[in-house]
Amino acid sequence: MEKRNTAILNVSAGVIQQGLSIVAGFILPRLILSSFGSEINGLISSLQQFLNYIGLFDGGVSIVIMTALYKPLSENDSERISAIIVAADSFFKKIGRAYVVYAGMLSMIYPIFVHTKFSWAYVASLSVILGITLFIQYMFSITYRTLLIADKMGYVVYFSQSVFCVINLLISVAVIKIYPEVHLLKLLSAAAFAIQPLLYSHFVKKYYSIDKSVAADPTALKQRWDGFGQNFALFIHNNTDVVILTFLSSLQLVSVYTVYVMVINSIKTVITTISQAIFPTVGHIYASGDDDRTNEAFDAYELIMFSITSLLYGCVIVLLVPFVQIYTTGIDDADYYQPLFGVILSFAYALECYQEPNLQLSYIANKFKETAKYSYVEVIINIVISIILVWKWGVIGVAIGTTASVLYRIVCLAIYNKNNILNRSFRKWLFGMLNSAIMVFLIYCISTHIISWDGICVALWIKNAFISFVVASIIILADIILLYRDRLKILLSMF
Repeated sequence: MEKRNTAILNVSAGVIQQGLSIVAGFILPRLILSSFGSEINGLISSLQQFLNYIGLFDGGVSIVIMTALYKPLSENDSERISAIIVAADSFFKKIGRAYVVYAGMLSMIYPIFVHTKFSWAYVASLSVILGITLFIQYMFSITYRTLLIADKMGYVVYFSQSVFCVINLLISVAVIKIYPEVHLLKLLSAAAFAIQPLLYSHFVKKYYSIDKSVAADPTALKQRWDGFGQNFALFIHNNTDVVILTFLSSLQLVSVYTVYVMVINSIKTVITTISQAIFPTVGHIYASGDDDRTNEAFDAYELIMFSITSLLYGCVIVLLVPFVQIYTTGIDDADYYQPLFGVILSFAYALECYQEPNLQLSYIANKFKETAKYSYVEVIINIVISIILVWKWGVIGVAIGTTASVLYRIVCLAIYNKNNILNRSFRKWLFGMLNSAIMVFLIYCISTHIISWDGICVALWIKNAFISFVVASIIILADIILLYRDRLKILLSMF
């Protein structure tokens, strides 16, 4: 299958999809909250959280399968592609069947232990309806989605997700206006989700010759447990701060933390979406065995990730606290003015984005087992430091724990990749990191010198956000032209 380079299309589709998801993420909970009340909103959030735990078993496996596909896709080896797809489909269908059992047990047990005014049947039926979406994903969607992303056709996935996001939002508004019943709303939403696997299937049949009669490739999933281990460690890492604040601090600080994370993590998700849209191109070049071309492609990819991360998080540290002040207007049961916490946590999440290139490089090189130890130690560092510091410094303490743990892993991955993959220069990577830190500092200093926050309001925030973004863009563009002109040429040739 010969397709032109689709990097720009993938990035554009990914950014659009993520933007729609962020907007819907603000609108839908508000609609449900205002129409059905806090108890229904909390019930839906709680059930979805429990149902999503099954995702721990597939997150790492999807990456393992994707990396296994790069080489046969680059060689147009239809038989090997089919063997990997058969193995992946079999694995995900097993998860789907296990999920049916898990979701069924949850629907029966959850209503017994949760204190609510709603009947057992009401809660159990809502649990079943909410579970339909994940069932469709595992049984009919995730295998083809992984194939499309691996073959640089992520735009199909992102556009289909965008279509679902818009349809789901329209359905929600219509149901709430015409017949406000939460079961109907979520059932129609699940039906709309079925659009995605239909679109994936159409494109796979059009562009690929998948022979489902071939024997499954036994090597395709050989590193699934190492992938699972890293995914599980990531899950613990992402939830450590809230758990520690819940049990060792106060729920007010949990609320403060979640409001800041809502914004900071949204930016991280945009950046990682861009990474996922671009990196399959690097994966295909790596699979060809040409180390020189791979290093060039990786340099260009790293430039994109470092530049976008510096640009967006430079703006975040300028705009975050004023946004939180506007968002929490009228709420005085907790101190949401936490500028130092905002800066430290933004730094931690920015580090995770700077880490993305080396992390993805370890994945395409199938070094899941060798690099898993860094993710485990990262979790331990986060837990230990956060527990020690939370007593005295609250949210700032857990933010320091998160930052220290991510800093450890990002350095370890850079050193490992230098010694074991492509022999990349650690000194060059360190220069890029220090240069990025300087760019963020310049964005902050110049932006805060230009803008004013007298009389904070939405209109002023939007105006200052625009100014800050323009300043950041000029700084980053100048930096690229002055220091990375060679990488820029490679980047332009890739697109």
